[in-house]
Amino acid sequence: MHETFVSTKNPPAKRLFNRFFRVKLCRQSGGDSHVKTVATPRPARAAGLFLALGLLCLGTLSGPVHAEGEATNPAVRERMALMKDIGRNLKSIADMVQQKAPFDSHAAHAAAGTIATDAGRIHTLFRPRESDPASEALPVIWERWDDFVAHADKLASAAKAIDATSAETLAVGFRPMAGACKSCHDNYRMDD
Repeated sequence: MHETFVSTKNPPAKRLFNRFFRVKLCRQSGGDSHVKTVATPRPARAAGLFLALGLLCLGTLSGPVHAEGEATNPAVRERMALMKDIGRNLKSIADMVQQKAPFDSHAAHAAAGTIATDAGRIHTLFRPRESDPASEALPVIWERWDDFVAHADKLASAAKAIDATSAETLAVGFRPMAGACKSCHDNYRMDD
């Protein structure tokens, strides 16, 4: 009996799965083999798994917001531009952490600084209860305002604390930033 957890018809998904988890092909008596998945992530890839989950929460910030088009409300457009800027800078750091881009201490430090500045503006831009059909902001933001602001402050603090002296220290500092984004999006952003 041969079991696989990822369809062989989808090689990219299988490669992604195998990249993050140990997969063992075990032979039983009688010649049958099966795939055994060890549930623990590969130690060298654990940061990458966390990063992948964090980036998943970002969605497609650089792409179109909705099929209906861009926001028409100027306040909402400004909020969305701020979030896209955070997403672009977070992605530039993520690419360095995932080794998709070469490590650049100055670029990482600049990106973290921009994230910290932008995160500090979140409460100002979201304070007016503005809406637009293209917005992904949930109304619960204004019902739980103090918690929402605490999430933004957590992101700003994590970005300020980034140590961009090496790829390793950058990866360690990236985790709290990605976690702050994910936590906020889980609570206050509409699902795609």
